[in-house]
Amino acid sequence: MNGLVPDLRESGGALKESGLLFKKNIN
Repeated sequence: MNGLVPDLRESGGALKESGLLFKKNIN
């Protein structure tokens, strides 16, 4: 179960990065 935690954190970071790129593309 502990192995899932890093995966969730990495996916969350990827979502944040893609979100920032999306905002930059809009501007």
